[in-house]
Amino acid sequence: MTNAQRKPIPLLTDEEEARIQAGIAADPDNPELTDEELAAMRPAKDVLPPSLYAALTGTKLPTSGSGDGAKEKRELYRRAGKGVLAAAKLRRARKKRIRLAAKRVPSKQIA
Repeated sequence: MTNAQRKPIPLLTDEEEARIQAGIAADPDNPELTDEELAAMRPAKDVLPPSLYAALTGTKLPTSGSGDGAKEKRELYRRAGKGVLAAAKLRRARKKRIRLAAKRVPSKQIA
C-alpha cells in the first residue's frame, strides 16, 4: 500500500485525549516514564547481544571480515580450557574425514 492509498488517521478530540490520559494515569502497573528514566535509556543496539538485536531488527551480523575476528578468537582461547579446544578440533577433523570419505564412495553403494 502506498502513501497515496492510505487513509489519513483522524486526530483525537480533546475529550478523547483527556479520557486516554486519565486511563494512563489510573494504571498503577504501567506508569508514565519520568524525565530521569527517559534520560537514562540507551539504544537497544548498545545493550542487547548482537545476535538478539540482529534477530529482532532483521539486520545482519557483521561478517568475519570486520577485523574483529582475531580479537574474538584470542578471547575464546583465553576463556576456554585446552581440553575444550582440543575436543572441538577433533570433532571438526572427524567431520571433515567423514565428508571426504563420503565423496569417495560411489552413490550406488550408499543406497
